[in-house]
Amino acid sequence: MSLFFRKNSLDSSKCVSLLERLQERIRVLRKKRLILVKQSRDDVARLLQRGQDADAATRVEIVFREENLASVYEFMEQCCQLAINGRKTLKSNKDCSLEVKEAIHSLIYATARCGELQELQKIRDIFQSTYGPEYINAILELKPECAVNAQVIQKLSSRPPSSDVKLNLLKGIALEYKIEWNYQRAFTASSKIKELPVNEPKAPSVKNRTSE
Repeated sequence: MSLFFRKNSLDSSKCVSLLERLQERIRVLRKKRLILVKQSRDDVARLLQRGQDADAATRVEIVFREENLASVYEFMEQCCQLAINGRKTLKSNKDCSLEVKEAIHSLIYATARCGELQELQKIRDIFQSTYGPEYINAILELKPECAVNAQVIQKLSSRPPSSDVKLNLLKGIALEYKIEWNYQRAFTASSKIKELPVNEPKAPSVKNRTSE
């Protein structure tokens, strides 16, 4: 079955209304995330000033996650606007541009990883009702025919940052806060932190609600 086989008519007016509400919600949450990023960077800076490099290397993982999520929220806000601007093509896959397709697919993919955005789940439900659970599963499982943005996939990954990424973040924070920082000492401290492999969570299978 094609990823774009339509089962029911898509309620574009309801979808656009939800996209507009989602856009506003994302703006609010992104501001909160940026505040958390600033607080986390402050915490890391204090640890570096005290010479607690190992603790700073652990704490900087929070900075990594929050910065990634704030970045994803910014992109999702743009996705909402692209989908709203392309509202006339939402009902027709033939006329749907690649940009709009990527925007919708990226938003649907994010539903499994951004639970605080309730509007996102409702938008996903609309597309599931229109195209079926196979459509949603293909996106969540990143099948070849889907168009999820690569940066969204990367930034929503549950994998912890590598030692190199953490050290670059530490270096940036030390520079920002004008801290005299011993890179070699930090490298040694960071390398002692055991990085356990984290398996990517499998996308939840979407059941056909009509069969329940």
